[in-house]
Amino acid sequence: MSFIPGNIDGQVFRTIQGEELEISGGSVSTRAVEAGIRPENFILAEGDKGVTLSVEVVEPTGPETHIYGQIAGEAVRVIFRERVHVEPGMQVRVTARPEHIRLFDKESGLPL
Repeated sequence: MSFIPGNIDGQVFRTIQGEELEISGGSVSTRAVEAGIRPENFILAEGDKGVTLSVEVVEPTGPETHIYGQIAGEAVRVIFRERVHVEPGMQVRVTARPEHIRLFDKESGLPL
């Protein structure tokens, strides 16, 4: 699981760079959290939605493409079930369905 620091405000997770992901659940008050997303739950985002993945390594493995990079300054691994045409040095917008984003308290590490 990849962990991305940020905060939640209502139905939105916001990275420390200000990029947003829609979440299920949410909170009535703003609080510091980490969003946990499994590598296979990332999907390519449309337009300017999602967060920026800075691609460092691309590893095609038959039917999947494994990408290693950074989101919000944190190391992440992303697995696409299809071939995607990206190269190291590129920036790609990714997201995940709200039900696939797990939230953890930044201080305690406990799930919310």
